[in-house]
Amino acid sequence: MIAHYTQRKYKVYTKLLTEYPDHPDGWSGFAPDLIIQKYDKLRCFNFETTQSLLEESLLDRLTSLASISARLNIADKSTVIVRTKENYTLVAKIVEENKFPVKIKLFKKYIRRE
Repeated sequence: MIAHYTQRKYKVYTKLLTEYPDHPDGWSGFAPDLIIQKYDKLRCFNFETTQSLLEESLLDRLTSLASISARLNIADKSTVIVRTKENYTLVAKIVEENKFPVKIKLFKKYIRRE
């Protein structure tokens, strides 16, 4: 996934791989798992696993992810990526209850969160 974006000359920031910076210069606050920048457009992603969804900090991560769009005036919603239908349902319920401007995507390929 990341190679696809770097080949297309997008700037990629991720805290999941050491060869990439965590966030763009001047970034403050919560940094999502993946930020993709093309010119002045940013797309932000969090990769959630069953374990991370059970952590108490899930609501904090979703709140921070939702605030990125408003703070940076990003046109696209930030995205939470999950691997199972059960996790999708859980995140969808939290997003709906809190009216977060966050998209949820079911991605069935293996995602490793370090």
